[in-house]
Amino acid sequence: MSCPEKPDVLNLTSLEERMISPRIPFMQLRELPRGGQLSIHGNVVNVPADVNSTVNLLPRPVNELQTIPIKFKRRLSYKRHYLFENIRPFREHSIEGETSQLDNEKVTEENEHSDETDVWSEVEERPAGVMHTLLIEPGVSQNFHDVLSFAPGEGNKPLGLFIDKDSEYLSFTTIFYGKRRSDNQGRQIPVQYSTICKWELRCQDRRVAASVPNIFYKLKKLQIKRIQDSAGISIRKCKTKGKKYTSGDLKTDAGVKKLIHLEEGHRVLRNLRGSPPYFEKCKKDLFAMIRQLGNPTWFCSFSAAETRWPHLLKILGRLVEKNNYTDDEISGMTWQKKSELIRKDPVTCARNFEHMFRLFLTTFFKSKQMPIGEIEDFFYRVELQQRGSPHIHALFWVKNAPHFGKKSESEVTAFVDKYGTCKSDTQGAVDTDLVNLQLHRHAKTCKKGTKYL
Repeated sequence: MSCPEKPDVLNLTSLEERMISPRIPFMQLRELPRGGQLSIHGNVVNVPADVNSTVNLLPRPVNELQTIPIKFKRRLSYKRHYLFENIRPFREHSIEGETSQLDNEKVTEENEHSDETDVWSEVEERPAGVMHTLLIEPGVSQNFHDVLSFAPGEGNKPLGLFIDKDSEYLSFTTIFYGKRRSDNQGRQIPVQYSTICKWELRCQDRRVAASVPNIFYKLKKLQIKRIQDSAGISIRKCKTKGKKYTSGDLKTDAGVKKLIHLEEGHRVLRNLRGSPPYFEKCKKDLFAMIRQLGNPTWFCSFSAAETRWPHLLKILGRLVEKNNYTDDEISGMTWQKKSELIRKDPVTCARNFEHMFRLFLTTFFKSKQMPIGEIEDFFYRVELQQRGSPHIHALFWVKNAPHFGKKSESEVTAFVDKYGTCKSDTQGAVDTDLVNLQLHRHAKTCKKGTKYL
């Protein structure tokens, strides 16, 4: 696998890319508090667009530096816009017709030789409702009398992400440049789409990892495929009305389709991370550990402090900005600059946090010094904080730890005092900055009504 070489003419902004893309992946993106990382709400709606007609409506530029404000909408009649930005018409006219070449080719041969694991379509796929973003690029002209509005996808029927097999190449032209990936017919070992996504996100070429819309696009496509591949059937008690179903009724495709068609059953998500059945499975695994090992000894939480990790900021500087920052430059960076680096490559930040946690677990908790005792087993769950960074809740079982209620209070107290303390005055033994991170500060979520909990 390899990434195509990027031509200089395709150094485009987000709106310029949308204007010359034969497919428009509408998605609702929102900025998260403290750091400005992005989150997605709803589905991705894939809408075809005519590039040539869109570019021909742009005014002819006087020079290469001329810019015009553009409102990119789903429909011209809508007051709200999907994107609002200043674009360079010279760039749009320079690459007119080049990116739509793949859209005009016949894809029948490609479909015949595509990977068998991906040859399927969504069942009665329906796009989500209103899709618009709340993001506005800074520095956009506020003279709305001179703003041009475009809606290239208006009147076109949305296409499924798997029905339109070239949708990803046609949607993100600054990543794939209108070129398809090699299919499995040209490989000695077949490669699934999930493996391709991992390689592209971890590749030394950071064009995919730096494109947050493409990351969300891959996420939604993988979720749809995983749902269809591993969806289960649950019988709805309110619809059965005393009917009895045997295992033989659920072993045939006709029986399953009949249940869903008559609304007597519905699909249950099992392997989709973040769904209620997924967490139900995790809860059952944890309860099984408690039955075998007893109550856990320690509860720990781990948060990502990206702005306080100089090594991470140096890595982001080399990958994102091609700049080797020194320790003095890192220490002199503003919080806004650090947040900007983190926001530009969330994949590297997430992988760094996972690596640091695993390293901390093996070299510190499981070391010979045993800072919390000899660990028998552990369980942890990764969550995402409100600011978008990963966060871990973990439980640890320690060998020969006294159980509260079974051992005396003095034994339990001695065990706790041996490994933990609530004192902040350590007389210089611990860095004060690290102690400050362990101090609780009341926020609005600590209140119930007008009183603190």
